[in-house]
Amino acid sequence: MDDFLDNYKGWIALSTSYVGEFYANDIINEAFIKLNKKENINRSYIFLTIRSLCIDFLRERNKIDKTEILDIEFINEFDKLAAYNRILYNIDKEIETWYWYDAQLFRLYKDSPMSLRKIANETDISITSIFHTIKKCKQIIKIKFIEDYQDYLNGDYELIN
Repeated sequence: MDDFLDNYKGWIALSTSYVGEFYANDIINEAFIKLNKKENINRSYIFLTIRSLCIDFLRERNKIDKTEILDIEFINEFDKLAAYNRILYNIDKEIETWYWYDAQLFRLYKDSPMSLRKIANETDISITSIFHTIKKCKQIIKIKFIEDYQDYLNGDYELIN
């Protein structure tokens, strides 16, 4: 649910692109109600839910066919988003295998807006230790996921596992 709330303006923009500004908030509110009942949702699931609600709304309002809305560019954007989410999921799985200290420190660095100095002040860990741990963690991620990232940049989304 955090992905939904963190990117609220983005979801409004998405629904606005389909149904217009006047109905966008209604679509997002309906999506929130649907998603609030689910657990472990990700950006792809949110995207699909909002898209489905918009398509259903337009179909009812205008009695148009779903195929008129879906075009190649839209499908490619969805594939790109799904591939990006797969990479993030794989990175999160990798982080779970690390030592507790490394994983906690890297998650704190990755998920919070705090600088290394602020993290050092808050945790009473030396900034040198934090710097070297984060550097090591970034290097591990870079080595393990360079091929997936290259596939993502090249548009070979199906190669990302």
